[in-house]
Amino acid sequence: MGFRFFRRWSILPGVTLNFSKSGPSVSFGPRGARITIGSRGVRGTVGIPGTGFYYTRQLGGSGRGSRKAGSSRGTAGPVEPDDSAPPASPEDQALLLACRALSTGDAELALQRAREAESLPDACFVGGVSALTTGRPEEAIRLLSRAIVDPAKIGRDLSRLGVDFAMNLELADGVRARIRPDATGALMALAEASQQAGRMGDAIGWMERLLAAMPDDPAARLSLAELLFENAPDNPAVWHRLLELSAAASGGTAVGCGLLLYRTRALRRLGRPRDAAWAASEALRSPRGRPAELLRELRYERALASLELGDREKARADLRRLFDEDPYFENVAELLRSL
Repeated sequence: MGFRFFRRWSILPGVTLNFSKSGPSVSFGPRGARITIGSRGVRGTVGIPGTGFYYTRQLGGSGRGSRKAGSSRGTAGPVEPDDSAPPASPEDQALLLACRALSTGDAELALQRAREAESLPDACFVGGVSALTTGRPEEAIRLLSRAIVDPAKIGRDLSRLGVDFAMNLELADGVRARIRPDATGALMALAEASQQAGRMGDAIGWMERLLAAMPDDPAARLSLAELLFENAPDNPAVWHRLLELSAAASGGTAVGCGLLLYRTRALRRLGRPRDAAWAASEALRSPRGRPAELLRELRYERALASLELGDREKARADLRRLFDEDPYFENVAELLRSL
């Protein structure tokens, strides 16, 4: 999946200036209930901070010079979607209610509403991710498989209804990616649901299909690397595949660091500890902003590579730091006692 061009600058507390390809806009309001004024008009967003779920509806016309838009700055409390123009069909209504329920954290209700509109690919998508959220991977697979029958149609109904939908999906070791209602998002969600259901072969198949369509996408490469390693960590063919997937990885992003972790694991298992230590060091070069669990895994792999190289001092330094952060991590305490 690709990454959108999007930057934010904070102006005043609670006021943010957004820059995107569609032009600048201004957002204000508390986390989870935001008003945005920009080239596309005035939009209200309701969501749950930290979950990745949010629900956006158009509230008015162009925000440029609009008195009504400016008066929204004093709005307090949650922003309610404008329902003055009801959906054209019961299926549309059910889809909107599913999105609203999901944005308020009620994934059970969202799934129920989405089931009422299964003729819409987007309802199947929303229902699929709702089922995934509630721990129903088989139901998620059923709904998402229906959505992916015609990939080009995913997202059309939500766009037509003015709903901007997204969710966060954990890829590996604390690395998360935002998925949206499109073929990419559906395939990633299907891979996650298949993995939760214990269908590792299916999960790998979905990710291979995604990677075939997006061969250079780092998030897809990382997701596939995780699935392959979890399914067959002792398979030399998997180790070589991990090297292919991580060939162009760098430590500049969390996703890149995740790929370097799997590269480190593969290199060490292939009897190349020096290269493994170098890959881990490259990922650890700029640790700021990286998930703590990812950094611990990288440091542990580097310590093992150092031990294989006979460099006890470097191994001890990494293991000591790991022990200070988490004394129960893997077999760190036992390794330290042996040095």
